[in-house]
Amino acid sequence: LWTPHPTDGTSFYRAWGVFNQMARKENLPIVFENSNKGSWSDFTGYDLIFMHRPHDKSHVRYCQLAKRYTKIWMDWDDDILNIPTDNPTHDAYKTNSIVELVQLADMITTSTEPLMDSYNANGEVIQNYIPLDVTYNKPMRTDKFRIVWRGSNTHDLDFFDNMPELLKFLNGKKDIEFVFIGDVSPICMREVNKHCAIRKIKGMDTSTYFEFLQGKQIGDVLYVPLS
Repeated sequence: LWTPHPTDGTSFYRAWGVFNQMARKENLPIVFENSNKGSWSDFTGYDLIFMHRPHDKSHVRYCQLAKRYTKIWMDWDDDILNIPTDNPTHDAYKTNSIVELVQLADMITTSTEPLMDSYNANGEVIQNYIPLDVTYNKPMRTDKFRIVWRGSNTHDLDFFDNMPELLKFLNGKKDIEFVFIGDVSPICMREVNKHCAIRKIKGMDTSTYFEFLQGKQIGDVLYVPLS
């Protein structure tokens, strides 16, 4: 198993989090590898290599060697072919080798059908994994209607682009509270605050977030702007 960021949300939904569960339930031996430097002595010990979000030349070289000895399954859950230049993650993915990697894969999965089309690949669509033991509580009614947004600064522009529609919706309404979880531009918060009360909650890792949703019952609707 290979994933660029073992502890982040995408790895939880697509890679390390999923395979941890499979390993436990099916007695499946899994080796976690956080390096893209491998040799025949590594590859000959594996039946399959799962690569989450491979994207650059070093991953191409890794797969070219690995392919001589075992099968390779590649998974993508974001359109890293087309990350805007003003997105904070652009530089990390700018040496993109997706086209070459697609040709090297024995199996390809993506999180959505449009993503599969974007990569011009033939494979299977597998939705994000959510732990089966997570319970979703209905929100407890309060005197305010609570709109919740959660994310990182990589979604600042998504928020900016959709700001006019959001502010139009908020304009003139009473008893609304907007809850920000994570990192969002102070400008966005300031503009929203002109129309309604806001609450800021510090970002948290994925497992804590699920516990938070189970216990706090903080919102009536989740707002997910994407451009």
